[in-house]
Amino acid sequence: MAVRISSGISSADAGVDSFAEAAARAALGLGGLPADIAIVFAAAPNLSHADLGVEIVSERLGSPAAIAGCGAQGVLAGGRELETGGVAVWAASMPDAELETFHLDAVPAGEDQVAVAGMPELDDAEAAILIADPYTFPVEPLLTRLGDDLPGLPVVGGLASGGGAP
Repeated sequence: MAVRISSGISSADAGVDSFAEAAARAALGLGGLPADIAIVFAAAPNLSHADLGVEIVSERLGSPAAIAGCGAQGVLAGGRELETGGVAVWAASMPDAELETFHLDAVPAGEDQVAVAGMPELDDAEAAILIADPYTFPVEPLLTRLGDDLPGLPVVGGLASGGGAP
């Protein structure tokens, strides 16, 4: 079965309802197929509702095997960009894919050194999605290491933060 990808956006800052609207729009684009993976982007005004919002997204998209999210200064989906506020949901139906979510932690490892904990084995991975806090996570060293250890592995994503500071 073919991969199908969709996105949805809500311009409202209405908490859980914004998550539900964005997920419903993404679900519509999947044409009735359940999502296997979903990524949720919520702007600062909606972040206090993130836990319940992600539950609603999961329900609307048929309980994806992998779901992740982050806070964002602004969101974009469906050809629209909101510089402040809103919720965006990216969803994909990938019936034959093996998906795994994971959380990485940057931990002190000596003077001026940081180690990354929580990295799964990526030797057989066809791609990785990275969403990182630009203020607290060592993105450049991680990408350099991934490039050295797994040359050619596509890594997509970006730096995400719900505000202008840590």
